[in-house]
Amino acid sequence: DARVGARRLSRREARRYAADMASTLARLHDLHRAEAAGLAETYPSATVVAESAGADPARWRFSRGHPVRVRLGLGRVASAVEFDASSVVLRDERVDDLRSRARSIESAPVTIDVSLGVGIVGRGELARALARSILVQAARLVPPDEHRVRVGDSATTEIGWIEALPHALGAPARHPAVFAD
Repeated sequence: DARVGARRLSRREARRYAADMASTLARLHDLHRAEAAGLAETYPSATVVAESAGADPARWRFSRGHPVRVRLGLGRVASAVEFDASSVVLRDERVDDLRSRARSIESAPVTIDVSLGVGIVGRGELARALARSILVQAARLVPPDEHRVRVGDSATTEIGWIEALPHALGAPARHPAVFAD
């Protein structure tokens, strides 16, 4: 009778453990989705920046000494979620898988700090598109009285849109940027 009871208890505990793991995985997914949404709001794409109209609370909020982070695209990034498995009694590959999944978020904004400069190496339109994207986002963050953009002599692409930026107007700023092919 004790063996039958032990087997029954073991099966019940295995079902409970599987349900707890599924619940934890679902919660982790929700946390990552919320974290990725927060990152997307903090670091909007160049398309979102270009299409936004009206007041932008982040416009020209750069303060000296802080990073100027712009979005390059989407990819795998480190997550702020911490998975503490110290209280888990039964250790198996599912716990290790949860810990591994908690470390990073898929399809979240990948950002770089452009305050130290950016070099783009690539061919043709893809490299120019990335440069335009970075420039549009940086222009949103840094004030035009501190930073200016000028078009280099070697630029051969359509650059009229740069002339429309307030960063392209007036006297030279303390930190010029150059857009060239």
